[in-house]
Amino acid sequence: MILKFRFRYILKCLRFFFTDYFLLLNKKKITASESSLIIVHTDAIGDYILFRNFIEQIKNSEKYKTHNITLIANELYKDIAQNFDSEFVNEFIWINKSKFQFDFNYRKTILKSIANKQFSVAINPSYSRDFIFGDSIMRAINANEKIGQKADLSNGYSLFRLLSNFWYTQLIDTGNEIQFEFDRSKKFIEKLIEAAVNLNFPVISLKNKETDLQPYIVLFPGAGEVQKQWSIDNFVTCAKHIINNTKLKIIICGSGNDFPLGEIIIAKCCNDQITNLCGKTSLTELINYINHAELLITNDSSAIHIAACTHTVSICIGNGRHYGRFTPYPKDIAPFLHFVFSKNVVKMAESDVENLKKQTLYHSIESINEIGANEVINICNNLLKI
Repeated sequence: MILKFRFRYILKCLRFFFTDYFLLLNKKKITASESSLIIVHTDAIGDYILFRNFIEQIKNSEKYKTHNITLIANELYKDIAQNFDSEFVNEFIWINKSKFQFDFNYRKTILKSIANKQFSVAINPSYSRDFIFGDSIMRAINANEKIGQKADLSNGYSLFRLLSNFWYTQLIDTGNEIQFEFDRSKKFIEKLIEAAVNLNFPVISLKNKETDLQPYIVLFPGAGEVQKQWSIDNFVTCAKHIINNTKLKIIICGSGNDFPLGEIIIAKCCNDQITNLCGKTSLTELINYINHAELLITNDSSAIHIAACTHTVSICIGNGRHYGRFTPYPKDIAPFLHFVFSKNVVKMAESDVENLKKQTLYHSIESINEIGANEVINICNNLLKI
């Protein structure tokens, strides 16, 4: 199955390499009328939350303060970007990643539209560059400078990385060692703007900090990948414990795909103190719910990165994949975030964390369901003083 997937991915990359080539064959070189900079960021919601503060740093830097900024981004976080980052971005171009990959006419329209613009500088800040998305878009862009990172192979193969390297005028080296993603982005931006960045963790500036809601906790039972999704029965056990031992309401949040998970929790708890808001909130509303929560219990998902920004006390259940890169957050910057991993992952983290980082670079070494509900409940008891 893995070999079949890899073969299909290679064929797909080759197909896009040639079809995009013919699409862009007659691309005209246009002269930019003013200083302009385009940022390509098509990664997931959590990735954007870890990166978005650096857009302000670019905009306010001596090097780029006169540039108009365009952001090409994944439409999944359109709500966050427009509500919190429009002060620093002059134009947004939204990409539907599914259509960009599977709908030839849509891909053609997007690439042609981008190719008909001219920029002074194009930036792809992703360390795990993706040949089909970020790299291909950078290929289409007309820009005097095209700057990216010396990438790893998380999203592709060395052949395609070598090919796409030719589409950049500069590749910034942030080091080969596994680093916390925010720290790596900070290194990249400091080298890009040639100045120090005074940021140590992601932040979101909320305008409305008031709420008339009764005290509640947020459960976030979904995840972007099945292997990152803790058993729904474990979430049910935790929810029942909170209902039986506190007066806190429970709000279940997530995407529309997570709505059935919320309904299962409600049905098994038989309690009207639980509200299922999966698929019923915008990302801005989700940020506000997490911001005001007494506690967040979540899988390794965008929710934990939102909680880091809002300083919400949280428990994150993780399968250990990408250990040290996206989770856990360094204790010195986010002591309010509590990460739970299987006993074997914890043992390795204590005895040989560098080896653990290498082993979990592309996959988890254990199932997330090696973590029992009682491990999370014990942390809940301490945090909620039950």
